[in-house]
Amino acid sequence: MAFGAVLAACALMTGCMSPSMRGTTLYTDEYGKGGVAHERLNLWPLVYYRSPAFSAFWPLIEKSPAYFAVRPIWSGYREAGSNGVYSVMWPLASFDRTTRDSRIFPAYWGDGYATVFPLYWHSGEPCGPQSGLDALIPLWWYSRSPDGYSANVVWPFFNLKRKTHERGWRVWPLIGSYHAGSGGTESTYRFLAWPLGHQWSEAGGETRGSMFLPLYAASHDPDGNMFLSFPLSFVERRDGSNWQLVVPLGLRQ
Repeated sequence: MAFGAVLAACALMTGCMSPSMRGTTLYTDEYGKGGVAHERLNLWPLVYYRSPAFSAFWPLIEKSPAYFAVRPIWSGYREAGSNGVYSVMWPLASFDRTTRDSRIFPAYWGDGYATVFPLYWHSGEPCGPQSGLDALIPLWWYSRSPDGYSANVVWPFFNLKRKTHERGWRVWPLIGSYHAGSGGTESTYRFLAWPLGHQWSEAGGETRGSMFLPLYAASHDPDGNMFLSFPLSFVERRDGSNWQLVVPLGLRQ
């Protein structure tokens, strides 16, 4: 262990005799063709210099032809062929001038989108012919796709949906009606004074039912019928497992 400590001290204070610029594997960049080795100053992590790279109190201050940082206040990185990525008080603010993606937390924006997390969301072209979204939760939520749109106002209270295979509306909790599918795959759902009244239908009407709590609940499907109420309730099944209940007269099976 003592021998290892001596080697580590040698590498830290002198950089040994390596011809590479880098005096530590933690350095941001490696300049194998940097300034001559004997002109290197290696007191890493306090100070490191070998032209054209410099660092002080690593990783707080770094400078190279492609990178400059005074962390966490500022950093900038610019590769050949790019417009650079710049950060201010990272990770709070960042600006990518190549992809145009930027942020000043909690705001994020770029080509075709903008967000103020977590309330405001915008992407695409919600008012155009293609897909898009614009939402300020809970005041409004409007989304559009090639097959139609869905609009919410003061979500979840007001909704209007107009799509190729799905249409509906609601004024929650008073009343609402939705219809989806076509032909033998149609399904519908309606409510009145939610959560009290409901009506539904699936598979083109093969499965359907309704209820208004606490008065009754009824359903029909390919296996039979069910009706629950007071004082009369019954179940009728195709397999013959039927029963009837009349309160207070009794149960018949």
